[in-house]
Amino acid sequence: MCAILCAPSKIMDDLASLSTEAFLRFNRRLPRYTSYPTAPFFEEFSPANYRNILSSLNGPVSLYIHIPFCRKMCLFCACSVVLNRSQERQEAYVQTLLDEIRLVASFLSEEVTIREVHFGGGTPTNLTEEQFVEIFTTLKTHFLWEKEVECSIEIDPRTVFEQHSLPFLRGYFSRISLGIQDLRENVQRAVKRIQSQELIADVMRQARTLRFASVNFDLIYGLPLQTPESLEKTAYEVATKYAPERIALFSYAKLPELKPHQKAIRDQDLPTTQEKGEMYLRTRTTFLNQGYRAIGMDHFALPQDSLSIAYKENRLYRNFQGYGIKKAPHMLGLGVTSIGFFSGKGYVQNTKDLSLWQAKIGRGELPVALGKWHSEDDQKRYRVIQEIMCRFSYVFSSQEALYFAKEIARLQEMPELVTFEGTGFTVTPLGRLFVRNIASVFDAYLRASASTRYSHSL
Repeated sequence: MCAILCAPSKIMDDLASLSTEAFLRFNRRLPRYTSYPTAPFFEEFSPANYRNILSSLNGPVSLYIHIPFCRKMCLFCACSVVLNRSQERQEAYVQTLLDEIRLVASFLSEEVTIREVHFGGGTPTNLTEEQFVEIFTTLKTHFLWEKEVECSIEIDPRTVFEQHSLPFLRGYFSRISLGIQDLRENVQRAVKRIQSQELIADVMRQARTLRFASVNFDLIYGLPLQTPESLEKTAYEVATKYAPERIALFSYAKLPELKPHQKAIRDQDLPTTQEKGEMYLRTRTTFLNQGYRAIGMDHFALPQDSLSIAYKENRLYRNFQGYGIKKAPHMLGLGVTSIGFFSGKGYVQNTKDLSLWQAKIGRGELPVALGKWHSEDDQKRYRVIQEIMCRFSYVFSSQEALYFAKEIARLQEMPELVTFEGTGFTVTPLGRLFVRNIASVFDAYLRASASTRYSHSL
């Protein structure tokens, strides 16, 4: 940990004061808190209940559309994907998706409007131009769109040019996110995701010419064969050569009990916990030195980007896509395994079984399988956890201080991570690295869960 101990930045100095034992003590397996309660605690949820929720909605909503198919499996992947090279299978999925759009829309009142649309996966850019046209035509036919709808999509640079052009995508999307992960070829080969810098540069050149409002790069630290030095070089090249408006820096979690394909990654090729900590700190410092603002625990944005502005103005929130700007109070999930959120109520999730999803929609049934309706206690904890994850502070009302007395007492035992002033607390620079530890204090479900289902804090 020499680079950590010797590094000059303030946040590294805070970490340098820790012993290795303390560093390892904070690095626990914990949820990422993209929801609360977290997905492992979702329960069986009836289509009738979901139908009642849809019927009661009014005002703006966001849409999340899941396209699960990938042609190859990246070894690091923890997403809900289906390996597929068949155009017929993809076309059958799209037709069922169109039926789901019509079905969900049939339960909504005319006061529901679409404010935001996000395509995730899987690999959404595996869709053909004709399939995109069909999906958007159906969405605009059956939903009332607001005047300015922000549409975003996740892009695989390896396949984006095979089915369509970026000018075509620009006609529908204003924001794009590129799955980069790492620029070093040896790391790319180790995780079976090879994409040259020339290809990435070509995508970026076209994106700039087409004036996409924002480009995001996804990067992962802790991959096989990565070193602190190699990832620092990748971070510098990303920031100076490509300069995306946003960067998401995720920690790799090897969970072969949940994702069996990850067994192909050899443990001896993975960095140690200390090396992962050094990777994060070096990468973070590189982005800050190049003018990026740290957003939450794992995102970075240039000061002029809307995410950075939202963070500064306390308008940030966290959901299953990570950090974002809350465009609407509710989110509808469309597609197999997709999750919806309803403010003040909770979550619903479509079935994860592709065949069952298709069969239910074919029968005219909503394909929801799981959900978690917020109790009064869940609502209170959800609010605190959102504030901690997004704003790194919380001020308790007098009633909350009584309600969370045990949790506050636990936080007071973490002086390295939080500082108290009056009726509230602020997360320290070191605490920002381990903000999941702080949020977990308010997680009433965590003590009953198996920790192996979660990734480490760093």
